[in-house]
Amino acid sequence: IRDGDVKRGVYVQGLSSHPVASLADVLRLIAFGSENRKIASTELNERSSRSHSVFTATITWEGVRAGVKTFRSSKLNLVDIL
Repeated sequence: IRDGDVKRGVYVQGLSSHPVASLADVLRLIAFGSENRKIASTELNERSSRSHSVFTATITWEGVRAGVKTFRSSKLNLVDIL
């Protein structure tokens, strides 16, 4: 995790972004991420893998309300520290 500039804020280096249109798309990407996850014990703790997973869902809506073009965006960050 890196501390970026004012525009980006905190970010994960090497993170990729993939637009989705369905739940099936989301599940496919989660499975892909799980397959690429590396899990192994550490010298200090055999139960701690030091494997972290970050899933960020950004949901956007664009439309017209009362004749005014409107854009809304929400972001949900899920972090799994295994």
